[in-house]
Amino acid sequence: MRLLVIWAMLGALGTACTREPAPTVQVASAPTATAVSSAASPEPTGSTAPPSRSFLADGCPPGQHEVGRWKRIEPATLTGDQRSSLNNSPCSWDVSVRDGVAIAEAYGDAPPSVPPGFRLPTRWGPARVVERGRAGFLVGFNHGEWGGALNWYSDSGSSRGELLNDNVVDLLAVPNGFIVLTGLSHLGSDEGRATELVDTGTVFRIGRSADLGSAPRAAILERDGAAIVATTVGMSRISPSFQVTRLLSSSWGRFYPVSLALDGTTAYVGMRGIVAKIELGAATPTETWFSPLALE
Repeated sequence: MRLLVIWAMLGALGTACTREPAPTVQVASAPTATAVSSAASPEPTGSTAPPSRSFLADGCPPGQHEVGRWKRIEPATLTGDQRSSLNNSPCSWDVSVRDGVAIAEAYGDAPPSVPPGFRLPTRWGPARVVERGRAGFLVGFNHGEWGGALNWYSDSGSSRGELLNDNVVDLLAVPNGFIVLTGLSHLGSDEGRATELVDTGTVFRIGRSADLGSAPRAAILERDGAAIVATTVGMSRISPSFQVTRLLSSSWGRFYPVSLALDGTTAYVGMRGIVAKIELGAATPTETWFSPLALE
């Protein structure tokens, strides 16, 4: 009995001397750059700068517009926030020249018409461009970072093979065949090429090729057969002998040119939110931007 009493007393003493565990202190680790970016709040807090608003957030104003009546913008005066605002804009302009007047309207990236009965591969997504030559049909694919190709098909739709393994941006019809514009600007990489495709009437044959130095975005042919190409870094000309000349250096990568028009020696480039006017006839080509609204 005495032993049981002593054991109970020792148990009570042990319970009285036991401490509650100290609360765990949460130490905040420094977030990575990615975490900081993803955690940014849309509402400004403290010294955090508010995000840039999308320019023309509701899309392009409907209808056709005379570019010359728009507000004039000097590219060198744009702030970083204004450039970000253009980059986020849901409006892209399709520009053309009619009777000497530059006209802009909302750009619609409609898929090309594929002849019925053609069974196209699916790994590169839908066709980007379809053109018919004397030797058959050309179908270009452009699935961005996942690749692309230029394929040849007979008039009946049977595959005749792959001509190029690259992202096809456009096909320009010239007297002896086509100029194929390929390339991609993605994650710091910016590459582009122009390739001659000779149409013999029975086969398509790869001809000359030239490095554009940047991914092509839009292109148009001049009367002499030369091609004017808007890239992510400006404008270049591909001569009929396949020599590439840089006409203008500009930072268009964030504004994604989608259309190009010529009026003599004046070029117009439709981009996100703006249309650029380039005077190519000057000793040093000049660039001016136009927009239907002032950038805030």
